[in-house]
Amino acid sequence: MTSSSTLPFPAGSPQEGAVLALLRGHPGVLVDSPPGAGKSTMVAQAVRFLHEATPATVAVATFTNEQGSSIAARIAAELGPDAYGRPQVQIVSRNMTVPDGVAGPGAATSENPVTVRTVASCKINPPEVDVLVLDEAYQITFADFSKAADQAEQVLLVGDPGQIGPVVPFNVGAWSHMPQAPQMRAPEVLAEREEVARFSLAHTYRLGPDTARAIAPLYPFTFDSARPARSIDGLDGEIARVVVPDRIDPYDLATMRTVADAATAYLGRTLRETAPDGTQSTRALVEEDVAIVVSRNAQASALEALLIERGHAPGAITVGTADRLQGGQWHAVVAVDPTLSGAESEHALSSGRLCVMTSRHMTHLTWVYDEGWEDVLEQAADSGDAGRSAAVRTALVAYPHL
Repeated sequence: MTSSSTLPFPAGSPQEGAVLALLRGHPGVLVDSPPGAGKSTMVAQAVRFLHEATPATVAVATFTNEQGSSIAARIAAELGPDAYGRPQVQIVSRNMTVPDGVAGPGAATSENPVTVRTVASCKINPPEVDVLVLDEAYQITFADFSKAADQAEQVLLVGDPGQIGPVVPFNVGAWSHMPQAPQMRAPEVLAEREEVARFSLAHTYRLGPDTARAIAPLYPFTFDSARPARSIDGLDGEIARVVVPDRIDPYDLATMRTVADAATAYLGRTLRETAPDGTQSTRALVEEDVAIVVSRNAQASALEALLIERGHAPGAITVGTADRLQGGQWHAVVAVDPTLSGAESEHALSSGRLCVMTSRHMTHLTWVYDEGWEDVLEQAADSGDAGRSAAVRTALVAYPHL
């Protein structure tokens, strides 16, 4: 696959390197990304280039229907309609919402449209394409990848290695001794292969420098913050902490009230932003700017009830578990440490959940914890993962008390 057209990325950038690796014939190209680095923008622009500058057939696969609808809309915005007004992007999976400017299953399209579908759909009927792009690739197991990419000549995998990986609903003990096992995340297996070219995005545009440094232990590559200047009046920096007393119950009402207080304290504060062109703006924070991320569904239910009790409409302030809020972003986030009052499971303690909890904010994070977190991590089965999590928590609890 070759092209003489100019790539849509800065010269020497990881994004340019990834597309050049495809053009040079690498069967696999992996792009690692920190949170908020513009993964979707990269995918949409890379697909546009492949579609317009090469004769390649391209399919994009996502883990969920929602992700598929979102990336289809982004690619359609890049490509626009063809000369006859026909969509150049088509959704194949029937359960996906079809955005404006995108063709649904069976609808008329341009010649050689970019198709979007779920990984589950690709497993059933692998797309015969030149390039298969896997978005949020760290949510995909190697077993699922192997089936989904069976008929693709080349694959481009883009994802965040710090995020929550796939949930494997069966016993994997039979493969636990294997260095490349079917339940492993697909990029982790492919990264060990010489024929796979690997790149990492160097900047986060969502997180500020304090957060980028705090979560750095969760990533095998370095990155920095290129976030525009943002701040909230009355709050120093971008991270604050709230320490609560050690309590037996992780759903303790007093603790949940403290969490709700921290969330509602954001409302009405002045958000100050500086656009890339230097333009400055201010506005008051509203409910839609605030989220609370927890590790237990019962905590989410308790907090939702407390917020309603205080007069907030259901869902006005977003409340949810890390699994549910992965992929979202809000200006102000209150995150409740999963180690609170002890740990229920290794599942809750994974560094992936910690990463999601500490990277949803665009402007400010409030970290709620108790002093027992070190004891909990010392008992974790995965000492390596616990060590990375401990390094992040050590950074977080060094910030000022709210």
